[in-house]
Amino acid sequence: MKRFRLQRSTNQSGNSLPGCIIVVLIMLVLGGIAVILTLTSFGQNGSDEIQIAKVGKWEDNGITLNPYQSWYGLFQNPEGAFSVKATQIKIKEIYDYSDDGPRERALIQITIDSKKDPILLVGGLGGLEEGDVDGIGHNNTLLTPDRSYEINHPWGRYELRPFGAQDYLVEEDTEQQYSGYGIVLTHDGREQTILEDHYFFGNGPGLIWSGDLDGDRKLDLIIDCICEDTSTNMALFLSSRADGSEMVKLVAVWQSEE
Repeated sequence: MKRFRLQRSTNQSGNSLPGCIIVVLIMLVLGGIAVILTLTSFGQNGSDEIQIAKVGKWEDNGITLNPYQSWYGLFQNPEGAFSVKATQIKIKEIYDYSDDGPRERALIQITIDSKKDPILLVGGLGGLEEGDVDGIGHNNTLLTPDRSYEINHPWGRYELRPFGAQDYLVEEDTEQQYSGYGIVLTHDGREQTILEDHYFFGNGPGLIWSGDLDGDRKLDLIIDCICEDTSTNMALFLSSRADGSEMVKLVAVWQSEE
């Protein structure tokens, strides 16, 4: 049985901002699980409901996607460059008979009008446009507290500084558990804690992608805020939704378990 709750963290000025999902939803694990969590952001940018998702088959546990709003995919071409393309998504209920025994499972299948799967699907983000975007694929680089991670783009140099206490190692040091984990984002003398009071067991959170998704020449991030070695919490941080002294804001999370 898995437990998750939404945390809130603070930046250096004491403002509250969404954190990442950890231990809100109680569920039995019978196979792959996926839950869409959307955050509504308010402030100088107005209010938008932003959703993110991934192509694939997911356990039907109340997934609520709006296929009729504007959806875009973040794609990487064979040469390594990135682009945003308008995408139509389809959501279909299917049944899986692969479990042991005669039982069947209701699954949700998410497909798009493209032969290539995007890194991430983004819906409801006003102002997002098709075209090439500056970005770096980080191949899920593990963000462990023993070092800092530089992110260099033509429009700025940033650094991620994870922190936390390592509780113990298991299975011949191949897996680890951290408590009080968090990530500080720094840039040009500024600091913001973008993730705080996080717990993970397994390989740990990973950096998926950094770049300028929303076209304001400031850093946006996709981080896998993994909670366990089989759980994925793809978190989208956008600079265009940041408030006050924030550099980025957590706007949506895709939570899944396979």
